Amino acid sequence: MINSIHDETGELPEDLPRNVTPEIAASNPDVQNIIAPRLTMLMEIANSFLLTIMDSIDSVPYGIRWICKQIRSLTKVSLTFSHLAREIEC
Repeated sequence: MINSIHDETGELPEDLPRNVTPEIAASNPDVQNIIAPRLTMLMEIANSFLLTIMDSIDSVPYGIRWICKQIRSLTKVSLTFSHLAREIEC
């Protein structure tokens, strides 16, 4: 967005600095208007992907399902330890 404004006008408005934090950028209404439809599309794709997986669960061999279950368990453990590590650092 910043690049397109700069290319069109040759300069940036004072209320749109180039180096801002993600939080400040996310609070900008123009950025929110750009992100909203992209987020909606991403959610639709993710839901479609998950529904396809869940609809075909009966045709997935047991071994593959077991592997997926193990990955899920390891991910939960990893996320728990990651969260604890961040709390200790703070």
